[in-house]
Amino acid sequence: MRRRPLLLLALLGPGGFAASSYLDGLGLISQMWAFMLSLGWLFCGIPALSAMLALLYSKSWGQRMLIFSGLLFFQVGIVFFVLPPGAYIEMVGISHRLGRYPARQLGSCAQTLMQRYNEGALATNSTSLQLYPPFRNCAAIAAESELPSELRGRFRCVGIGASYDDLAVYFEVEPQIGIVCTKRSIKNDAFHRRLGDGVYAYHYQRP
Repeated sequence: MRRRPLLLLALLGPGGFAASSYLDGLGLISQMWAFMLSLGWLFCGIPALSAMLALLYSKSWGQRMLIFSGLLFFQVGIVFFVLPPGAYIEMVGISHRLGRYPARQLGSCAQTLMQRYNEGALATNSTSLQLYPPFRNCAAIAAESELPSELRGRFRCVGIGASYDDLAVYFEVEPQIGIVCTKRSIKNDAFHRRLGDGVYAYHYQRP
């Protein structure tokens, strides 16, 4: 059998490993299930795939053992040395989930909220919800009435807080996950991912 199709099929192992974190970011599975699935792929799925491909691609047991060992090391190497960390993959899933929110409208809304806050005209709200970072350090929690009608009821809370030397507006979708609008440029990493100009999905702090 040709080597190239064999290696392409072997990529299914690392792909399944990465998919668990991505599905967690999409909100389709819990973080616990994502962890269990990633362990399952690493310790069961990848060896099983290697064994299956070795059996299919050779009739000699000696060659099968060589293929199995090679595919096993190949897939584990992809997982640990090529794939980005699980937190980064999860952040990609979060950004895709939050991509349904209109980034341009959020940026415009954030500018209006910051302007009204600087003028001292922003209507604030003392929420009874438990506050998580970054809202614990926010200077103000905006009242629901300050949002455009299209955005009302879509966020857990909206706050204005510090972002290094500037202000930022945080739209919280769920605890520690949401969208931040800021003038500061943020690189895509395990905690932020760009949705639009000055608009980023964030996962502020992991348990």
